[in-house]
Amino acid sequence: MLLRIIFVSHVLVCAFLVAACAQDPEIAKQQYLESGNQFLGEGKYNEAIVEFRNAVQQDAKFGAARVKLAEAYERRGDANRAFGEYVRAADLLPGDAGIQLKAATYLLKARRFEDAKTRAAKALELDPRSVEAQILIGQALVGLRDLDGAVKEMEDAVRLDPSRSATYTNLAVVKLAQNQKDEARAALEKAVELSPSSVDARLALANFHLLILRDPQQAESAIKAGLKIDPRHALANRTLAALYVGTGRAAQAEQYLKIAADAAGSAEVTLALADYYIDRQRAVDARRVLQTLVADPRSAADAEVRIARLEYADGLTARAHQIVDQIISREPRNVGALLVKARWRVAERKYPEALESVQTALKIEPESAMGYYLLGSIQSGTRQFDSAIKSYTEAVRLNPHATVAQLELAKLHLMRGDVDASVDFGEQVVAAAPNSVAARLTLVRALLARGVSARAEVEVNALMKSFPQRADVHAAQGSLRVAKKDPAGARASYERALKLDGRSTEALAGLTLLDIQQKKPALARARLETAMAAEPKRVDLLLLAARVDLSDSNFARAEQTLRRAIEIDPGEMRGYTLLAQTYVAQRKLDGAKAEYDRIVALDSDNVIALTMGAVIAEAQRNLPEAKERYQKVIQQNPRAAVAANNLAWLYADGNERLDEALTLAQAAVSQLPDRAEAQDTLGWVYYRRQLPELAIRAFEESIGKDPANPVYHYHLALALQQNGRTQQAKEAAERAVKLNPGFADARQLLNRL
Repeated sequence: MLLRIIFVSHVLVCAFLVAACAQDPEIAKQQYLESGNQFLGEGKYNEAIVEFRNAVQQDAKFGAARVKLAEAYERRGDANRAFGEYVRAADLLPGDAGIQLKAATYLLKARRFEDAKTRAAKALELDPRSVEAQILIGQALVGLRDLDGAVKEMEDAVRLDPSRSATYTNLAVVKLAQNQKDEARAALEKAVELSPSSVDARLALANFHLLILRDPQQAESAIKAGLKIDPRHALANRTLAALYVGTGRAAQAEQYLKIAADAAGSAEVTLALADYYIDRQRAVDARRVLQTLVADPRSAADAEVRIARLEYADGLTARAHQIVDQIISREPRNVGALLVKARWRVAERKYPEALESVQTALKIEPESAMGYYLLGSIQSGTRQFDSAIKSYTEAVRLNPHATVAQLELAKLHLMRGDVDASVDFGEQVVAAAPNSVAARLTLVRALLARGVSARAEVEVNALMKSFPQRADVHAAQGSLRVAKKDPAGARASYERALKLDGRSTEALAGLTLLDIQQKKPALARARLETAMAAEPKRVDLLLLAARVDLSDSNFARAEQTLRRAIEIDPGEMRGYTLLAQTYVAQRKLDGAKAEYDRIVALDSDNVIALTMGAVIAEAQRNLPEAKERYQKVIQQNPRAAVAANNLAWLYADGNERLDEALTLAQAAVSQLPDRAEAQDTLGWVYYRRQLPELAIRAFEESIGKDPANPVYHYHLALALQQNGRTQQAKEAAERAVKLNPGFADARQLLNRL
């Protein structure tokens, strides 16, 4: 009976409100506002939202209702709708400093820095002593996000690869407004001056020092100054802990994480403490912390995910998978569980299952840096390298502290031949993680590929001093000595690396290439056969053995070895590439082209294989096919310089599509400024277009880069003749004939001249 009375009463209230609406919108909107406030006070957020919306429908410019609607959305956890309503409320209530600050805070989180700065400046105008406004202005000027967001990004970066201790001292969140650093610093320092007892003001200044000025010492001082004011300030303790972990002082972080967890009393901070113990391989401490969270339904799933991680680390993989699968069955939208499952599947090389988990997670949380990092790992593992580059790039966009993703980008760009990009990413990672040997070795390899041996030598010498017992460091020293044309020193470094690690691929490859250069195939073969006896299915050894056979013109054995390597790993592109080279060496061009086409079938983005297929078609004098293949390469990658150069030459040589040929040749020269062939092609296009002065300049450039090539002198002679400079043309033709007495075309030109 009681329930019935309550129900009837509610109906009567609604009827009264409807009647009021019909009579007077001003009365109605106030009554909807009061009703919404009552629901909001009772924690009935959905009901409150309905009432506040009704109020806004009565008067779209009802600022007070907009504020309350935003607050209801915020309490319900709907940040996107709260954001929109706070901005609308700020527009309607320009004299309310608090609402301007709310709007500025949300704009900052959305990375709309200029808008955030404008709102915060308005709040400061209304309240000149507002510390929060000063903080927001400073953060907006340098593109910093909110304080909680900054520390979470740092912690998430560690989550991406717990095995690596990365520092965050060299990663500005964005490059926006970099010229306003001084203004930003002034705003943040003013906030501290206005409120010397504000811990938040000091934390904002600390983040500025840490993320923008790259000064961890000043950041640490600012945080500690805040902790003197409030030793139990949860965010200050957590931030200092993150700084210590990020700068390689993880042992000092524990006490501050403990205080933060105790002071905050929230599951989120307690989980951060558990993660700290898991990353330090302190399973007993981690389990003790997690047990306090398992009993609470609100944190049980997150705690169970971490318990599963501990089980997996202990080798109890089946049990770990069972725990995570139960969580996902119970909570299909648990992103943490989905990503942990994906990480394990990547480690187990079960890429389809990993991909399914990651895709599900990214649908639920589209801005998960971890999700995109794992997606990149899957794509890299399945040799979809261009897609992997896109995914890792997105991970870095979402979390600029994700140095592990930047490291993968450095490696992939190097493998794809984009040396400049590899060096750029390598420099960023080394600056951000100077203690990461993997990052510094990747930078060394990129620098050597670019030909910057002096800079590489500085890095290698520093690594040798700090890590004299690491095989990969000695192998890098060997590669440096090869670049410096010191084969004896290189051999000594590679042999030392092999003593430290008999499986070192880089050392084995380096010694093999030295043996090939020094015409010692028997020595290389004996070393590789010993290694292959222990690991007969190791593909990298088979590929090295095939290289030795190719250098010794033992094509039959090279082909047999490569077929075996491809059988073991059908996705290894280098096997097909070497097999194609084997066919080319034997002038079996159809077979070579078929192998390159097979690579393209496996990896449609492989520009090298696409280009080689076109080169072979050109060598077979099948020019229509060659042009068609080169066109496909350029459609796939407009920066494919070799394809652009060769297609420009074919067009010019056939005296066709000369405008397009010029565009292609110019693009090739911009990509290959030091290559004589590219300048020669450009000159040939100018010659065909009857522009002899430009042709002469281009041919002279190519001769300057390769003076011993008779073809370039012959082309220069043609251009000089076209320009009416007969005597100079004759001299150029004479040089071509002198360099190659059998050069029939040059001799005929000389006779005509």
